[in-house]
Amino acid sequence: MRGEGGSDAASNPPPNIAAMARRLMILFACMLLGSACGDGGVGGAGNGDDRPMLACGDWLTFPADALESIIPASDVPGLADAIERYSQVTGWPDASSPWFLLHESGGGADVVRATASTFSLFRLEGGDGEWRGVGALGTRDCPLQLPTPDGLGLVEWSVNDETDPSTATLLLDATERGCTGGTPMGDRLVVHEVIETPATVVVVLGARPLPDDVDYTCPGNPAERVAITLGAPLGDRTVADGLATDLDLGEILLDLADR
Repeated sequence: MRGEGGSDAASNPPPNIAAMARRLMILFACMLLGSACGDGGVGGAGNGDDRPMLACGDWLTFPADALESIIPASDVPGLADAIERYSQVTGWPDASSPWFLLHESGGGADVVRATASTFSLFRLEGGDGEWRGVGALGTRDCPLQLPTPDGLGLVEWSVNDETDPSTATLLLDATERGCTGGTPMGDRLVVHEVIETPATVVVVLGARPLPDDVDYTCPGNPAERVAITLGAPLGDRTVADGLATDLDLGEILLDLADR
């Protein structure tokens, strides 16, 4: 997106520079977590693909290098027609908005778009010019992160204001991201990783899933207090989410649409 003041070249770098910056940010996060980039690790898909992976919530996972090859959906034979057919039947998604092909694999494709206030995902199946829509999802944004460890659901957290830096106790307020009908995590909450360096404390949380034989609603989940004992007082160290990348797919798409 263009910022106020400055030139377009400064705020909207060439695609190769933007791709390099994204790759470096992702690889740094993978290196920090050690095994995060391997198959079945924090950043692996667990499906034989050992490339670094990125996720948006629990509903979109794709290879990180897909960010370097996003193309307009209209450039792929049949995709634009499939989006229009789906829109005519369901009334959504709006085929008049710009869509991009994010990732295509195994007979499926993830097509995405963004506006200033929404992010949309359209999933299709098929190929060779013959596509059919199988589902669509809309949300406010799409912050990208390394996928949670296999078998665990996403947990968002923030440092609680009562954390005393002079002690070795780190207090977090954690909230499960998935739909649970408002069920507290309790013993399902897992402190998967705590990595301490002289400047940073990196934390990865997750939640064991609820039984899958229930259709859970999404009324919003309660925040729960987590107390982590560090190896030394927190001091002035930065506390960071080990799954975060500081990237948002919606912002990337807006930049692409603006070129």
